[in-house]
Amino acid sequence: MSASEFCHFRAVPKAQSKAMRRFPIPKNKWQQLIMVCALIALAVMKANQMLKAPGTAKAPKSPRTAGLPRSGSAERMPDDAPDSTKKSSAKTTTNGAWKTFEGCTLAEHRNNDGDSFDLMAGGQKLTVRLYFVDCPEKRRHQYNSDRIADQARYFGCSEDHAIATGAAARDFAEGFLRNDSVTFTTRMEPVYDSERLYGFVSVGGLDMGETLVARGLARIHTKGEDGPVPGSERDEKERLYQLEREAKAKGLGGWRR
Repeated sequence: MSASEFCHFRAVPKAQSKAMRRFPIPKNKWQQLIMVCALIALAVMKANQMLKAPGTAKAPKSPRTAGLPRSGSAERMPDDAPDSTKKSSAKTTTNGAWKTFEGCTLAEHRNNDGDSFDLMAGGQKLTVRLYFVDCPEKRRHQYNSDRIADQARYFGCSEDHAIATGAAARDFAEGFLRNDSVTFTTRMEPVYDSERLYGFVSVGGLDMGETLVARGLARIHTKGEDGPVPGSERDEKERLYQLEREAKAKGLGGWRR
């Protein structure tokens, strides 16, 4: 090393001398240009690493806001969303003491069965108990043994078959009520002191109680009522007994042997 080169080396700052030892200064201009580009790229990488440091990272989205659409974007209710979250556009009319809710939708609930279930009428939830009919219990628990035995005697079947009929009635009701033309007519009369309301349910003019009896999924049992639909209590019971005789002759539902 010449004296001039030695003096130049001594004048270089310590940090810079390390870089020079790692990247010796080339003599050709094109090599110098390549080295400058490499140093710039290295500096950019260092800057990006600093931006990603914990103190400067973006905060994660809150679970309550994650996945929500941005402000101003349209949000569509998924088709497979639980029915209890969908609002129906029910229309309500009054005829004397009777109220009719048109355009109801089924609201999912673990206690829904063939003759008692939740409906949504607009933003209002209504727990329905059908007039005239009683479906067998869909499962056994410690409080319904006597009821299951009574239902099995009515159909003349085993208790296990009665329970299976009750489960079939629940499944039928879920399919029957997944419709845009569900109508509930009621006097807002509670079942004992519960939230359930006695009433008539129909889909497209087809009465649900009559349909259950016609399929052997319900017995003619519980409170009846004269109403705007389907008519007088006496006439309705005659219709139901006729449907029951036909279901029994065909061996449908609880009448199957």
